[in-house]
Amino acid sequence: MGASDRVAELLGPRLRAAMDCRWPQYTELTLEFHCTFHHKEDTFAEKNAVSFSLCRNLYEMSIAEFGVALGFYTEQEVRTDEFLNGLRGVYNHPRKNCLGPESWLDSGR
Repeated sequence: MGASDRVAELLGPRLRAAMDCRWPQYTELTLEFHCTFHHKEDTFAEKNAVSFSLCRNLYEMSIAEFGVALGFYTEQEVRTDEFLNGLRGVYNHPRKNCLGPESWLDSGR
């Protein structure tokens, strides 16, 4: 449909790199991660704001640590006021048309 270049431009280099599947994808690890991923909604810097399992090992980390582990941010970037204030503002204020725990529960699933 000719939208690949436009989508690539919108995502930027970091998200494109994260979504580029050049390595084998392991179904078991992917399922384990998605089935065990948990984000504590009212947390940010706490060491257990994000938790998940991989290879039957439990990992807990702050939002900043998770962003660095994924390669979305560097250690220096997560220490900036822009990162700290920007991300807190995004997830502390639910936005219209975004799924949240309340909308999931209200749907009867």
